[in-house]
Amino acid sequence: MSMPKEFKPLGGVLPDPEHNAGKNWPFLGAEDDWDIIEPSGDWGKYASPPEAQDSWRNNRFDCVSISLAGGIEKHLNKMMAEDPSLRPLFDSLNLLNKEGFADISERFIATGSGTIPGRGNSQYAVYEFVRKNGFVGEKSWPSTLEMTDGEFYSKLTPEIRALGKKVLEYIGFNYKDVEDDPDHRREGLKRSSECAVVGGAYLGNEQGALLYRNNGTPSYNHQLQIYRQDRNVDILGEIIPVIDKVEDSYDPFLKDYAGTYPFKYVKIIKLTLKKKLPMFKLVKTADSPAVYLLVVGSGNLYAISDSEEVKGGDVLKTFSGDYKNAGISTISQEEFNGYKVVGEVSAKKFNS
Repeated sequence: MSMPKEFKPLGGVLPDPEHNAGKNWPFLGAEDDWDIIEPSGDWGKYASPPEAQDSWRNNRFDCVSISLAGGIEKHLNKMMAEDPSLRPLFDSLNLLNKEGFADISERFIATGSGTIPGRGNSQYAVYEFVRKNGFVGEKSWPSTLEMTDGEFYSKLTPEIRALGKKVLEYIGFNYKDVEDDPDHRREGLKRSSECAVVGGAYLGNEQGALLYRNNGTPSYNHQLQIYRQDRNVDILGEIIPVIDKVEDSYDPFLKDYAGTYPFKYVKIIKLTLKKKLPMFKLVKTADSPAVYLLVVGSGNLYAISDSEEVKGGDVLKTFSGDYKNAGISTISQEEFNGYKVVGEVSAKKFNS
């Protein structure tokens, strides 16, 4: 595929409200709350597949939402890589695709934050919507490139808004400005992938490397992600001081920008785990075939019934498949007597 020599995004970033322009808002965390969590500064290894904002039919003008959703996905994938026990929680909240990667609905964010078809939205409106209302998975509020603007930006239902709020009960969201120069971008990447606003770019030769560089476009109208920054790159004997690795919503989705490119309005995000799902194990005694679901740490047992009339509820969301093929621990009668049977769950629900 030939690379376009000039990149002129249609737009999608509107100015922030005047009273907030260029400010860190009061709710933002203090500096010591933004610890280094990825010393390598490489968020590409946590990337879900990139997504496009335009098609032959139209352009969503949702670049702020789609790039922010991509940043959230990277954080969630990193969290699962470091703590696999989080996967059942994220799956129960419908945040994962069938391959097990985080897949966040940019349509939910774009619609809820008031993105205007044909114009776009401000960073402030989009980030504030997520901070206050959460986010949902693509499975819960899906979109396709074939959707009309009317379909894509259809009103959020009360149920989908409630799901976003439920996600916030488990995963907190915050964001912060980063200064635009290469050194601060590099430090920011140790804490989060970055969203940055760009204007036009020219794909040209920079010290022997084919990089996107500033084409003099005065308007900054498109947000994308920076997922890594390389330093002192040797290309055919020429040393390139800084290359910013970019994930975009326009093809080609992965681009290399010259470090001299004047990125603006760079932001990092922070996801905080507020609580986990309870941990469960299946137990029985040696003298009885009955199997129980033990909520670890609570002392509560749920009897497992074969009746379809018994409701499983949230307690079964951490299991998949047939419980009879799962590992069952045998406990002493004395230990069993120390627990309390508080209800029933249906074995049939394990396959639902």
